[in-house]
Amino acid sequence: MDIIEICQKAHGAVDLSALVPTEREHIYKYKQGLSEFCYYKDFVFVEYHPILDDTEMNSLQGVDRFHQRIDKHLNNNDYVNLFSIIEKKIALPKYLEVFHQIPDEQKYDTFIEVYTRSEFGFEMLKDKYHEIFEYKDFSEERKERLMNFYLQFSNKVKIYHGESFTFPVYDYYSWSTSKTVAKKFAYRFNGEGEIWEKLIPLKDAIDFIDSRNEQEVLYDYQKEGKKCQQK
Repeated sequence: MDIIEICQKAHGAVDLSALVPTEREHIYKYKQGLSEFCYYKDFVFVEYHPILDDTEMNSLQGVDRFHQRIDKHLNNNDYVNLFSIIEKKIALPKYLEVFHQIPDEQKYDTFIEVYTRSEFGFEMLKDKYHEIFEYKDFSEERKERLMNFYLQFSNKVKIYHGESFTFPVYDYYSWSTSKTVAKKFAYRFNGEGEIWEKLIPLKDAIDFIDSRNEQEVLYDYQKEGKKCQQK
């Protein structure tokens, strides 16, 4: 198993349809991760390995308490905070599963919560981005982020996207005002990749997210096609 496969198993989004039921309720065989089994019910997902863990109870002892925390947010109809605490490996598939249950005014902010926590699995979103972005104007937080973005630049800004050939993550809407950040994603693990470069009007930025110090700009790369700047 190489470093890329290890990273994907450790941090990748789970295909919930691929979990294999066992004779025990809510316990599944789990081939996608580093553990052999998982507990999965509703919004709770816990991996465990019967050999590595002293006992199953050590791994699952907090499940009931976690269900209570989940239920509290569900009862309050608070999906943003709900998705801030669930296991990030199921965040993307669960978001898509319950998308139409989420109140319209929370759909985009919940997406941002999920998106910024996720490291892989963005291919699951490929046919959903435009539908999700239809709800962006509900977000007051987005408006504040964009105001800060507009204060940093003039009418246009140059943005970069790093695409790795050896370690693809399919987050094509994720760009950065930092070429250094784009290089990190294009060439990580000494892999091969390329940098896309765009000069865009500020108004074309869907969002500006700097919570991870990546100067991230959400941009619809299909708007005008993509331009390769270097390899």
